[in-house]
Amino acid sequence: MGIKGLFPYIRDNAPGAIVETSLKDYMGRRLAVDASMHLYSFLAAIRTGGDATHLTNSRGEATSHLQGFANRTLRMLEAGAKPVFVFDGAAPELKGKTLKGRSEAKRAAEEKLARARDADSGATTEDVYKAASASTRVTRQHNDDVKRLLRLMGVPVVEAPGEAEASCVALVRHGACDFVVTEDMDALTFGAAKMVKNLFDVEGARAKEKRPAYEIDLAAALRELGPRGLGTMAAFVDFCILCGCDYLDHVPGVGPATAAKLLKSHASLERAVVVADEAAPAAPVAPLATSSTADDGADGDEAAPAPKAAKRVGRKTVDAPPPDYAALRAFLVDGHEFNGDRRQDGRALRKCREAKPQKRIDDFFSKSPAKGPAQSPARSPAAKPEPAAKREPDGAQSGSRTAATTSASTRTPTSDRSGGARRRRAPAPAPPAAKPEPGARSVEPEPAARAASRRRRCVAGAPPRGAHPASIDIGIRG
Repeated sequence: MGIKGLFPYIRDNAPGAIVETSLKDYMGRRLAVDASMHLYSFLAAIRTGGDATHLTNSRGEATSHLQGFANRTLRMLEAGAKPVFVFDGAAPELKGKTLKGRSEAKRAAEEKLARARDADSGATTEDVYKAASASTRVTRQHNDDVKRLLRLMGVPVVEAPGEAEASCVALVRHGACDFVVTEDMDALTFGAAKMVKNLFDVEGARAKEKRPAYEIDLAAALRELGPRGLGTMAAFVDFCILCGCDYLDHVPGVGPATAAKLLKSHASLERAVVVADEAAPAAPVAPLATSSTADDGADGDEAAPAPKAAKRVGRKTVDAPPPDYAALRAFLVDGHEFNGDRRQDGRALRKCREAKPQKRIDDFFSKSPAKGPAQSPARSPAAKPEPAAKREPDGAQSGSRTAATTSASTRTPTSDRSGGARRRRAPAPAPPAAKPEPGARSVEPEPAARAASRRRRCVAGAPPRGAHPASIDIGIRG
């Protein structure tokens, strides 16, 4: 499952590429979720009784996965996220050997579970649960039930032509989604610009301690791994192959640290494999096809080629019909005998759907790009600080910057004694006139442009023209 040891390696050697987040940080964001992984985890974890059986209806059909998806999807919608669930299609041929090994492991786990459930075996409840979890199998019926549930809830469903994480990456690359949500680290090898791991604290449940979600920035990871010879996408893919993946045999004795050293020393995946194979002759390795560098002839500075699934997805792919509350209740309560509380009969979903959507705070300052992954809230670029401005006196109107900005084109910047920048209109030549008596007020009509400028200055809270400079410096209106 994924790349062996990749996340700890990135965490230790490229810490700037990982940010701790939580579900609330993705309000308003479209999340391409690897549904197949969640489906397996629900069936494996949601069990009951001393013999660790699934939650079932009266017909003996498992409902653990339906309860898990209903609650998790509602939780995402209540947080303001916009999930798009992507399901696995046909497995690639290169993964055949891995899948065969997993099937054999499940058969062994089923035998172990049968022995553990025997009253005379002396197995503890924990032993039974571990064996039951390891023997979990996902059927076509499980997939179809969840897809129907999600469509009734009004959530988009995508059926991938191959691996779900590859299609998740394609959805982000084509602008249909903003982030890839999966536990499979090989999403990075497909080119996931922004990947979210442990969003629902799956790792914490296993370790029995709460852990945060982690957002991984691929560009930042490549930048920080550059000194180790992994700064290009081609080198990174070769590194992941050498670490161990689901598509090829693992090279014995080679972990992430050794893989990085071999690639940096030999500058080629093929030569690195030969050297590693010579160091462990007793464990022959199946021949690797070719390295990613040799495949495309690229210089390594470009992103990895988009998965074939990219040609089949786009913005229209994530469209979904409106939720059908009556059919949802019939499916869960009547069809699968759920207890009909507000989170299962559609009432909580209706309240969530009818609530006015909230805007993200960063949406008020920057416009999201039309395509490509969204900027993470934790990594939003800081706005450039404005030039220091003179402090307003107490009680002055602070919300009138718009009016002051409107007349900026007719003023030239000057500086006052306080060091702040103050914009002043360029003086216009005045016609010759007789000098008025001391204390007398001019009664000549004021030009329209000057009158408009005076009104704007008053609205903006600026001191009247003619106020003594000393009174301006200490914040007193003239």
